Amino acid sequence: MNKFEVVKTAFTPVEWWKNDIGIVTSCGRGNTYYPYNFTRALSDTLLLLYTTSGKGFLEYKGRNYTLGVGDVFIIDCYEFQRYGAFDKNWDFIFVHLNKKEIIMPYYEAITNGGTSALFHYPAFKKECWDRVDEFIKNNDVDSMYKSSVSVINFMLNLLLINKTNIPENFSKISGYMREHYNENISVDVLAEAAHLSKYHFIRRFKKYYGSTPHEYMVLCRIDNAKNLLINTETTIEEIAEICGFSSLSAFSLCFKNSVGINPTEFRKQFKLV
Repeated sequence: MNKFEVVKTAFTPVEWWKNDIGIVTSCGRGNTYYPYNFTRALSDTLLLLYTTSGKGFLEYKGRNYTLGVGDVFIIDCYEFQRYGAFDKNWDFIFVHLNKKEIIMPYYEAITNGGTSALFHYPAFKKECWDRVDEFIKNNDVDSMYKSSVSVINFMLNLLLINKTNIPENFSKISGYMREHYNENISVDVLAEAAHLSKYHFIRRFKKYYGSTPHEYMVLCRIDNAKNLLINTETTIEEIAEICGFSSLSAFSLCFKNSVGINPTEFRKQFKLV
């Protein structure tokens, strides 16, 4: 049996894709099981697809990929592609994007000119898809801007962590840190997961990411705080708690040291209304 049920699919209004930064064309959720597969080519969009459970596969540009939970692929749908359930069930969420000039430089940089397609990014649902899904239902211009900002922010984050020559265990650890940014995760636990001493883990982490594990976690918290300041009405006190800071004063000081302005000023300057 070849089953594919799109539980939730929302297409953007005409105003979205006519606008120069109207990036999102649709988002949705797929619940499938083997032997489901889908083939496409010559479609002028980009596709972000994230595996939420089970295992899938992707055939793209002459390469075969196995898709596990936490994996997201980014492909140009003009190229031939085939993807589907690898074994038993495969569930996923997806976002289709217009190939606007504003998004293509990010796509080219992340995928090395289209030569790479698969990345491990456990926070995709929370950082990108949930926001797009929420905004797309409103069908207004303000939501279009917010949806576009969410996608661009995800692409920037992926570009930040998509360093070359990083061992798989470190990529998974950094992905785990981004997903659990608001928790108190000790360096000892991370070092143990990497099968290294604490000293060697910190040294290698800084080599790969340009910051210590603590600095990286703080950047993750600040990044998520920016999203909340821009896209929600959540109070700054609540944002400090949500993002794992010990107090409002600690959050404000850390935010200003990182961004250059305090959270209140940032919200005034960048909030989409």
